[in-house]
Amino acid sequence: MSRKQKARSMGQGAARCRCEARGGFSLAEVLIALAITSFALLALIGVLPEGLRSLQNAQRQEAEARILQNVAARHQMRPWDESSVGTQEEGDLEFDANGAPVQSGSKDAVYRARAEVLDAATLPNENTASPFMRRVRIRITNQLQMPGALENPTHFREKWATIVNLDKAAPAPAADAPAETPGTPATGTAPNP
Repeated sequence: MSRKQKARSMGQGAARCRCEARGGFSLAEVLIALAITSFALLALIGVLPEGLRSLQNAQRQEAEARILQNVAARHQMRPWDESSVGTQEEGDLEFDANGAPVQSGSKDAVYRARAEVLDAATLPNENTASPFMRRVRIRITNQLQMPGALENPTHFREKWATIVNLDKAAPAPAADAPAETPGTPATGTAPNP
């Protein structure tokens, strides 16, 4: 081989060596990738507390909605005269973290609620209150250890429900309609045995 050929082959070998050594990342490339990754992770970590707060708030609202339904249903199922204005529960009601009722003093109790029947509710476009409707004010707190939490407005959330006297709210029969007796259909025919 001539000198030129040897030099060329050596040059190609050196080039080949440089190419093979070029397979990794430089220090600058690694540092830039780490900086981008760390900024992304910091942004993600910064959002986590707000996400957790939102989740806890949603769980609290869901439990309070169940408590509201439970207390309103208790008052709706009572005889109408027992739910007169000013009536309160015999004691505070306690509920677990999901809003399900528990025994008073239970270790599972997370919420406490107090209900009071207030004045009759008025319908939209009506001037007088309906005698067949009443409002129920329900106070809910999750601060069970604090005495008087249901009296201090900063420690409870107030919800409202409306109860309706379904037995007496039915329209009166027409004057020419035959009177119904219990156990007979409205047509007046005898029931099938």
